[in-house]
Amino acid sequence: MSVAVALYTNSIDSKCGWGRISIEYVRALENISGVSFILVMPDTESNRDAATDSAVPDIVWTPFAERTKHHRARRWLTNWPRANYLKNIDIVHALTDYPYCINAYFSAYRSRLPLIVWLHGTFAVRPLTYFPSKQLLSSCYRYSSRLVSVSQYTQSMMMVKAKIDPSKCCVIPNAYTPPADSRVEVPKGINRHQFSLLTVGALKKRKGQNCIIEALRILRDSGYAEDIGYYIVGDDRSSYAELLRETARRYALEDHVYVMGRRSQGELNWLYENSDIYVHTPVVHDEKFEGYGLVYLEAGYHRLPVIASQSGGAAEAVQHGETGLVVPESDATSTAQAIRELCDNPGLRSTYGAMGREKACSWTWKDYANSMSEMYTSVLRSDSSGRRRFRIRAT
Repeated sequence: MSVAVALYTNSIDSKCGWGRISIEYVRALENISGVSFILVMPDTESNRDAATDSAVPDIVWTPFAERTKHHRARRWLTNWPRANYLKNIDIVHALTDYPYCINAYFSAYRSRLPLIVWLHGTFAVRPLTYFPSKQLLSSCYRYSSRLVSVSQYTQSMMMVKAKIDPSKCCVIPNAYTPPADSRVEVPKGINRHQFSLLTVGALKKRKGQNCIIEALRILRDSGYAEDIGYYIVGDDRSSYAELLRETARRYALEDHVYVMGRRSQGELNWLYENSDIYVHTPVVHDEKFEGYGLVYLEAGYHRLPVIASQSGGAAEAVQHGETGLVVPESDATSTAQAIRELCDNPGLRSTYGAMGREKACSWTWKDYANSMSEMYTSVLRSDSSGRRRFRIRAT
């Protein structure tokens, strides 16, 4: 049976989280027999550039409908135009959370097509707290044939707020495929230390970089003599980035903490290969949380032991005592103890790194695409809702 899918996303730019997941999945799906697809996303300059670089075929450019946020959503849903590009499509698949999944929902509803929605983290849950996003997202989830969460934590939080039929929910964790660009480029102006810690990701409070700086202060004040450098990679054009720098200066750690901004893939490769520990201790802040943590898999691929926090879905990406250590959320003392334990035990670092590599290689985006291909077929065969049309086509 062949299946034609419309993939809705907001980006395929590998420099952002949703964009990276989307483009990795699209590339994997291109190699799955029996599945064809079109990619539907907002017509923006960054998306045009990313599309040119990735050479993705069959893209439908559409303006993002900000009006979906308005409280008159039901009237718009009734009058939402039918999308001609869905004429030969069997399933609509939203690759990203609110508000972008609402466009996929409206289009699927008007074309009477089944809908699959991926639930990543904060924006799969937090909008269910407020009006009118709660009305919109709840309707989207109720209409959906399948809701695929990246973690048990994301799924449980969603079900508490939306009260969705559990039979349509499942958990499939993020996959990992190494980047095609394997070049190694030494970052400019970098200082080397006896031990190097690394964090990669957005610079925002819920990522918990401030807790790691606090842990370094605790280690120094306790008399721990090892020379440790902490490299923070991520867009540094934010007030939180300046707060991190100010915290390092206040603790007299400015020669040990480096807020490096965004880096090229070659520089990232160098940092991963030359770091000793990957440390990323997110927190739940203002109902914002870590849905899973693709960076843990990336660190594992580079054989780095990981320190994570018991927060959101992060603890599902890191196996305590196997691929790394999991510490309590916002606990700088425990984080400091974990850093010291790994610094003092090269054999433990090596063991955790090897297990992380095995985990990262055990679930690729090709495996993920095969799993979703089976789900597409299952949805078309089993979903008997009278609101939708189905076209089961023999290959």
